[in-house]
Amino acid sequence: MKDELGRFKAQDSVAYQNDFLKLPIIELWVFKFKTVLEEKFDFTIDLANEYKQVTVIDTPIYFKYRSRSWITKWEMFISYVKKFSIYKLIWFFSVLLRFKKDPFDNLDDLLKIFTSTNQTESKSLFLFNLGNITRDNPGVSYRNHTYKIAIKHAADYSDIGVLGRINSSEEQAILQATRFEKNTHRILKFVRVNKSKLEVPHFYRNISGLGKVNDYSMCFENVVGFRAGTSLPFYFYDLDYEIQTPVLVHPVAIHYSSLVDKMLASQRIALKQIVHQIKAVNGHLNVVMNYDHFDRELGNHSYTFLKDINGI
Repeated sequence: MKDELGRFKAQDSVAYQNDFLKLPIIELWVFKFKTVLEEKFDFTIDLANEYKQVTVIDTPIYFKYRSRSWITKWEMFISYVKKFSIYKLIWFFSVLLRFKKDPFDNLDDLLKIFTSTNQTESKSLFLFNLGNITRDNPGVSYRNHTYKIAIKHAADYSDIGVLGRINSSEEQAILQATRFEKNTHRILKFVRVNKSKLEVPHFYRNISGLGKVNDYSMCFENVVGFRAGTSLPFYFYDLDYEIQTPVLVHPVAIHYSSLVDKMLASQRIALKQIVHQIKAVNGHLNVVMNYDHFDRELGNHSYTFLKDINGI
């Protein structure tokens, strides 16, 4: 049984049904096995892993109102009128008339948080949508000059990569990689599929042609926990073809969509619990947040949560 986007549901996983989804079960078993071996054979096994954390910012749409197609703007206008959303209409026209900043224009604020942290083990990663504009992908055009500058600006302070379209083919993946490398003059190293719509093994086969890439798609968006049963990265092995692919999968423990509607205290408890589990096994904490979580029109705790992750 899949959800409305065709994603595998967390509730159908063995880990969720047996209440160990929030445990890095593979690392725990490795540590247990290590202890047994050390006690039986009287020697020490050194596990070289160190705690690390990466905050991933998905950017499917860089601007909410600016630089969008006129069709998209018209649809927004009609929607706000029908819902009688006066506040949003005022903001909508204020942005178009350049009286206000776009609600999504927050890149500098996010970069300031990331560069202010004293945690040496903490890194940030921005993933940008470079697909063609369609009804299913109504973002900002990859040709937009302001968008191009923003991507290069993010690259000065953070790792950057590509946020793949849902149901992208191998050709589309290569096309977005080519656009990325042409605009940034960097080799593409980081990818993720938008909305975590991970179709295994098809998605990994499609991006295998990109060479050695790091993928952050392995997660559940509506539940905190370890979809792969581990917090540590691993190379995807294609069982059908019996080959190890060059795709290094980084499991995501927290997608902020699973916490965004909760009280700040509950968000902090969830973060603290996961961090405790990961640090106990010297694992890796990977957190994904959407660019629209930082929408200026919203009153959520996204900025506070981001600062908590980075120890600010």
